[in-house]
Amino acid sequence: MISMLLSNRRTLRVASLAVAGAVLLSACETDRSIGPVKPAVPDSASLGINPIFLPGSLAISVVDWLQTPVKYTGSSFVVSKPGTADTGLEDNIAPDANIAIGGLLLQNLTPGTYTVCQKEAADHYVMVFAPCKTVTVLAGKIAQLQFMNYQSARFAWRVVDTWNNPITDMEFKGKDVTGQTYDIMDGGAEDLDIRKGYIEVEGPTGDYEVCSTALPAGYVFPAGQTFSCTTRYIQPSLIAVMPDVILNHDFSIHWRLRLDGQVYWPASAGTVSFEVKGMTPNGPFSMIVTDNGSNDLDAADDLRKGEFAAKLPAAGTYSVCQLNPAIGYQFPAQPCMRVTVKRSAERRSSFGNASHSASDSGRTDS
Repeated sequence: MISMLLSNRRTLRVASLAVAGAVLLSACETDRSIGPVKPAVPDSASLGINPIFLPGSLAISVVDWLQTPVKYTGSSFVVSKPGTADTGLEDNIAPDANIAIGGLLLQNLTPGTYTVCQKEAADHYVMVFAPCKTVTVLAGKIAQLQFMNYQSARFAWRVVDTWNNPITDMEFKGKDVTGQTYDIMDGGAEDLDIRKGYIEVEGPTGDYEVCSTALPAGYVFPAGQTFSCTTRYIQPSLIAVMPDVILNHDFSIHWRLRLDGQVYWPASAGTVSFEVKGMTPNGPFSMIVTDNGSNDLDAADDLRKGEFAAKLPAAGTYSVCQLNPAIGYQFPAQPCMRVTVKRSAERRSSFGNASHSASDSGRTDS
């Protein structure tokens, strides 16, 4: 009896191994994993959801007349659909789901036809077209709308020195077509241009008057100029521009270095530095001016080589000494010159470096 049971057990074990081997062989033949099979992710149909009832979304872009996204927030809309409550939507404020300025996204909308009306233009822009549009939102899709806002009417100008370096802190008074007046300063509340020395103001369509009222410290008007007013007609999407306001430094000097008498400056000639020294009411003054370096005022416009300009602290007599010759050239016979500087009277001088194969050119004052 016991032998029969053992025999049956061996028989069952052999049968089980045979079945397992068959399964393994089958898996190898079909190149399938014999591990656990993950259940399929149910789709909307298997869950009993009709795809036509999935929510949709509405994307709104606000651009200027060049199709560039507006630069400021503030644009707002009302989204409406018959039978549902109106939804207010403002750029970068919930329920707007798009953090980009000028781009708005309203999600979880019931499919259907909506009316979208712009209520407010972006800050510093105006609405010039019909403010309402219709759009059809489809299930599971993003509907697109675009609204165009024009930049508000603008008036712009620059304040710069003789060498095109921007100057801050000059004060102006503005008056728009309605007679309202504004205090204007570079970087102030009325200035829309964040760049140093650039001023841009806005106002209603019509004549806009700008008057200079105060100079920044350390600057004066060029000879023959004084405080004045300029009027321009301004309108949306256009920027009226008046000529640059050019100021002189109270005390400055300008000089040039020519190689063999030529204006052309070869790249191989390297970079030259000068030292400007003098005695001022506040004591000795010394400054190193390297061509197109931080102390060289004649560098902002076009990076001209061999042209130097420096701002000085006071009137007086200064020496300007060349510290190194251009590569391949030699010092002039007199590497230093003395220059008398007066208020708002830019002194211009010149040095000359001759090549090693030429005679010494010396220096001249203009």
